[in-house]
Amino acid sequence: MLASRRLFHQFLVDSFSTIESDRLRYMRDHQKDLRAAMYKGLTEAIVSGDCVANVTGKRIVLPASFVGGARYMIQNYQDAMTICSWAAYPDYADTSTGITAASMYRQNTGAGIGKKRARKAVAKGGSSNISQINHIPDFMHSYVESITDVKSDGNCGYRVIALGHTNNEDDYDFIKKSMLDELQLHKQDYLKIYGGGERLSYIRNALLPAKRKARRHGVALIDKWLTFPDMGHIVASILGKVVVKLTKHGASETFFPLRGVPSSNPSSLIICLGAIPGHYVHVNLKDGCPIPPTSIQWKQHCSTEAIVWESYFVDRQANFTKLMKDHMVHHKKDVRAGSKSCYPIDL
Repeated sequence: MLASRRLFHQFLVDSFSTIESDRLRYMRDHQKDLRAAMYKGLTEAIVSGDCVANVTGKRIVLPASFVGGARYMIQNYQDAMTICSWAAYPDYADTSTGITAASMYRQNTGAGIGKKRARKAVAKGGSSNISQINHIPDFMHSYVESITDVKSDGNCGYRVIALGHTNNEDDYDFIKKSMLDELQLHKQDYLKIYGGGERLSYIRNALLPAKRKARRHGVALIDKWLTFPDMGHIVASILGKVVVKLTKHGASETFFPLRGVPSSNPSSLIICLGAIPGHYVHVNLKDGCPIPPTSIQWKQHCSTEAIVWESYFVDRQANFTKLMKDHMVHHKKDVRAGSKSCYPIDL
């Protein structure tokens, strides 16, 4: 049957049509029952005075397997981004069923590997050639020494941290275990930061080994990914280093250790993560470059002796704030003048 080619395709289509016809026939033959259940709830809502549609009815959570649902679409988008990180972004989309997977693989393997190597190459000086740099603030491009990509398996955030700390991204399991130990040893401190045990339990479960099987292509489940700002405090505290998150998609922040004092030269103790949609990359910053403002949560919950950390970076953070304001003013002027830039406006 599998060797029947087009006849096999026709068999699949006919089988799907048969199943779909059975579903439609059931709905046609049970209209009375279906409508009774539907109109009963609506009638009761109207009688009780609930006439606003968005607050009437029962919430139904669709599983990720439901075709066309929100979770289904998000899951497929993430799968597509993982494939693109391996084989580069497509030049065009072809939905024709006449092209087999094997032929597409043969045509794109060579180009895909070449593009993957190009993305991982270290670019110095001309940092605009790095595709990932477009996801960090424009005014920081000249301060980027290099960008290093890591494996897109859902552990990319932990891999970036391991790469910046031990120069080996495969040490990410050690990073996650150290983060778990930090949560256990200083549980009361993090309960205050997270505002209760519910968020603390979520962060803890995210660091524990997965009980369920990983998603397709070996990518970790979403609830296991590195998250900011919650985990930024943990990483900075276990490593005794400054953790910087740079991104255009949200707030860029700096995280200092919650306890302890810095060494004689804390300016060299920086790990920078570039946050792009669904992925993290390691950003190697130039010495003395601007860094984002400090996380508000750190200022509220750091120990007395740890306050000195921020004093070493005040000038660099002030420079970042100034560059950001100048960029926003310049961008607004371009918009008023009718800029032809294709980038969205950052609000």
